[in-house]
Amino acid sequence: MNSLYIKNRFISWDFFTALALTVGLYFVVPEQIELAFALDLYVVGITVITMCIFYFLAVLALLVSASDEDFILYLQKQNVYTSVFNTYQYTIFILFLALIYSLIMYGIASYMKYILPGNKQSQFFFLGFLFLFAYAIFTAFESSLDSVHYLKVRVKFMALKRLLLHQRQVNEEEHARADARGEHMVTRGTEGHAESAAALNMNESVFDTGDPRTREALHELASMKVKPLRRHNTGRSKERSIDKPNQNTRPGKKPERNAIARSRGRSPGKKAKAVGRKKRAPKGKPG
Repeated sequence: MNSLYIKNRFISWDFFTALALTVGLYFVVPEQIELAFALDLYVVGITVITMCIFYFLAVLALLVSASDEDFILYLQKQNVYTSVFNTYQYTIFILFLALIYSLIMYGIASYMKYILPGNKQSQFFFLGFLFLFAYAIFTAFESSLDSVHYLKVRVKFMALKRLLLHQRQVNEEEHARADARGEHMVTRGTEGHAESAAALNMNESVFDTGDPRTREALHELASMKVKPLRRHNTGRSKERSIDKPNQNTRPGKKPERNAIARSRGRSPGKKAKAVGRKKRAPKGKPG
């Protein structure tokens, strides 16, 4: 955590709310607090803060173990990963600080109660506990909202990743079948994001946040659908007519001449016979 981050944490709603609550209680709480009342509040504060610490340690361990490499790189590009863990680190620090202060105040109040019966505690020690307790609770609440947002982003990311991996697998299978048939494939990616096979390669920067289409895919992932692949034949019917001879063409005859004969409504055989005939001289009387 740098100094700028700590400065921003003190200029926040949770700090000013806890400070305003403490200042307001300063005019309400008496100058001397009964030890029995203070001890009860210290016990409640220690219990609540301990539960919050266990919760955040468990969530922090879950975030570290459940995040894969692609998701961490994606969060780092958005400058979210560092801020999330700085927030959790600061929250745990405030919780431990409030817990240590509560334990110290509980020990002092217990000593004063049993060693010096009838003694009271100054309101400043009690107000210090209230400020740290309120600030720790508000900070934990804000960090909980960040964790919920973190999980939502992770769910969208994993859905997009599965979508891209499935699309890449489908493209590879279609390419393999097209290569076997001698066809040319045009790869279609997901709507609004991938437009080529390189964009579906998870080893490259698929989740480049500089691309506005990637941000749209993450925010509108629920409406995304995979486009069906379209195969484009490069003249397959023409290749068939060239590679394979025409069944209606006789050996030794040109297919162009047969086509001309069909267009005139005559059979190719009659055309060939008419061409092959010779003119005979008309029969007449000898002169």
